[in-house]
Formats: sequence, C-alpha cells, structure tokens
Amino acid sequence: MEFKKLAIDDLIPASYNPRKKLKPDSWERFNHSLFCFQALE
Repeated sequence: MEFKKLAIDDLIPASYNPRKKLKPDSWERFNHSLFCFQALE
C-alpha cells in the first residue's frame, strides 16, 4: 500500500459522490437529529 500526502486544494471530488453543500438551517436539523438519535458521544 502506498500513501501520499496531498494538500486539500489538490483533492478532486468524485462526480458520483452524493454529498451536497448544506445550508446553515440544514446543519441545525442535522445536529438535532444526531442529538435525538444519540449518534454523538
């Protein structure tokens, strides 16, 4: 296995990655659901 150190700016997101940019209110709902379902330690 080979490891390389890359700068964050050199990373290219994959086109098949389903992640989307979250709006500020989405972050609040996300944090609330993590708290409600005890997904945080």
